[in-house]
Amino acid sequence: MKEKQVLKQLTDRKYSQYASWALYQVSDQQLQISDDKEKVRKKDVTIEPFRDKLEESINLNGIFLGLNCSRQISSDINETATEWSNFHDTSQYSQDYKIPYMIKGTKYEGSYMTDLFKNYPMVDSNQFEKNIVKPENRSIYNTSVELFQEEYNIIKPKTIICFGDKVEKFLTDMIKNEELTVDSNVEIIKIKHYSAQLSYECLKKESDKLR
Repeated sequence: MKEKQVLKQLTDRKYSQYASWALYQVSDQQLQISDDKEKVRKKDVTIEPFRDKLEESINLNGIFLGLNCSRQISSDINETATEWSNFHDTSQYSQDYKIPYMIKGTKYEGSYMTDLFKNYPMVDSNQFEKNIVKPENRSIYNTSVELFQEEYNIIKPKTIICFGDKVEKFLTDMIKNEELTVDSNVEIIKIKHYSAQLSYECLKKESDKLR
């Protein structure tokens, strides 16, 4: 089964420390109801309910692509516990709880999720955009390109969905400049970044682009 092979390749290459899957155990009621008490909460976006059944849950049609991780990925004491935890942050200041509004019920639910740039955590995307192209950060840039190329080659997605303008620009420039090799048939879709100041209605409207 391809899913099993993909999971093994990604895990063996330690991508499980950087990436995850668009799997969220939230109900349709949580996504549709207007009462705040029933909305998706930060604690609801953990990957834990899917950790032991990834093989039958994942979807290889797409890759959701962020710009960079806003926090340092650390394995701490228990490496397994943090596997596939990116985009499933349940901490106080995380905005990951907004992601299900965009993804649940679309044909890309269960798809691979990763950041274009690895090992350069920064919350301010404007500052990151300036810093990553500085000469002293060229090795980080080049390594990130190589890592994403490998992720892409393993998944072989039909679509890459970019969270926001900045990652879309970096991605398309890399392809144009032949730094990245992507099949000409791959569709690139841009949706708004989930950390933006958007209403729940706007978040759910973004999901229409993925149906």
